[in-house]
Amino acid sequence: MKFPRGYGAQKKVRTWMEEFQKLPYVSPYADFSKIDSNSDLMEKRVVGVLHELLSLTLHKKAKRNYLRGLREELNLPHKFTRIFTRYPGIFYLSLKCKTTTITLREGYQSGKLVDPHPLVRHRD
Repeated sequence: MKFPRGYGAQKKVRTWMEEFQKLPYVSPYADFSKIDSNSDLMEKRVVGVLHELLSLTLHKKAKRNYLRGLREELNLPHKFTRIFTRYPGIFYLSLKCKTTTITLREGYQSGKLVDPHPLVRHRD
């Protein structure tokens, strides 16, 4: 995870993230029907689903409203967009031009895609 400057150094945040990392990994493709919808494990599953979805896009980002449209198909909780602010080490929120864009932090380094898709190179 790449934290914003000053965020990951807080002891409270580090402790919380260590506890989150200790939870078992729930694959976005696995059956989750037996997981309590209010548990930390379900939150980790939602983070995994959103991470997987953004990693499949060409630019490693998507508009928040587009993700809201996929909420039912991906079986995400009603207020899933809180995940983006709770995990700034994984997701970056951009609020430019009255549009909220969610970006996968690990996909970018110094403002450029780490591993650009050939279509992105061609388009640029």
